[in-house]
Amino acid sequence: MTRIGLIGARGGVGGAALRYLLAAGRGQVFAAGRDPARMPAVFAGQENQVAPRKLDLFDDAELAGFCREMDVVLNCAGPSSKVLDRVVLAAAAAKRPVIDAGGYDPVFRRLKEQDGPIRAAGVPVVINAGLLPGLSGLYPRWLASQESEAPAAMEVFYAGTDRWTLISAEDIVFSLGDFGAERPPTRIEGGRPVPVPFRKAFRRLDLRPPVGKVTGFLTYTEELATLGQELGIPQIDCHGVNHGFWSGAALSLIKLCKLYRTDAQLRRSARWLARASERDLRWGTLPCFAIHCRLRWADGRSLMAEIVVGNTYEATGIIAGIATVMALEDRILPPHVGMLHQVVDPGAFLAAFRASAPILSETVPAAARDDATLAGAAHA
Repeated sequence: MTRIGLIGARGGVGGAALRYLLAAGRGQVFAAGRDPARMPAVFAGQENQVAPRKLDLFDDAELAGFCREMDVVLNCAGPSSKVLDRVVLAAAAAKRPVIDAGGYDPVFRRLKEQDGPIRAAGVPVVINAGLLPGLSGLYPRWLASQESEAPAAMEVFYAGTDRWTLISAEDIVFSLGDFGAERPPTRIEGGRPVPVPFRKAFRRLDLRPPVGKVTGFLTYTEELATLGQELGIPQIDCHGVNHGFWSGAALSLIKLCKLYRTDAQLRRSARWLARASERDLRWGTLPCFAIHCRLRWADGRSLMAEIVVGNTYEATGIIAGIATVMALEDRILPPHVGMLHQVVDPGAFLAAFRASAPILSETVPAAARDDATLAGAAHA
């Protein structure tokens, strides 16, 4: 039987990934964590499909041994700012396919430095296999595939909120400082990063319910920069916002005061954000995540798509689970190493995602509505 090693099964993302993998029935899942006795109750009655396993992923020997025992490794543990590329490198060294639900810019940069040894392992290595990053790059990639000609400009807008755990909140806070790079507001022009004055870094947009009217801040991501290079898109604008009132206020204060530069600041700011997100939900803000993408061509044509999912942890775990199943089915595309949007067929991936994810609404181009997988999901 295929052995799937799942690290971080106790978390919201790992638990969702576990449920997806059990439903897919592709093998036995070994759910690893420091305390197997505290693993999810989903284990009950499914001992033939899932087994707890003790693992300290910061113990090099334990992690290496765990990876060698598995046929594929899925990492859902965080925070990504602490885990970084540990699991990816350990699995690649054991010559085991590995899917990482995190990734983020620091991991992407570190893996570029290890590109040779990782590719030499000859196994699929997929990072950014989550919601953000992950679907955040795959969805624009899918929209671009609707036309054969590369657009002249791409605009992407992310908005989301949830009851953030301390681990998730720490990664969100770390991202405010551009993961240590401390870039000013930046857009892509002529295929290159270009700083933008602070006063011009805001974008207001009316997204589908339950998000509504929000104002996002210009941000730079390696994910979209790489996508733009691959597709030949010279201009990219990306804005993002945590649209919960209290969460947004906490993040604005943290960013303005740069309270993310030390470990102590990260932990304290993460606690503020976690408490703020709880208050937002008590005030009636619904957990959700929206991706709005618009492509424009020089001749005036444009395409727009927008998707809104509920429960960000559930959606992220499902994305990680789908990527793992694709790896088991040899559906990771050459060169097999990279971010989610680089190594899977976007149409096939979204078909699987739409069939399982908590999608609240989706708007797609008219031509894409012919796809039977959109039945019941597309909204004009």
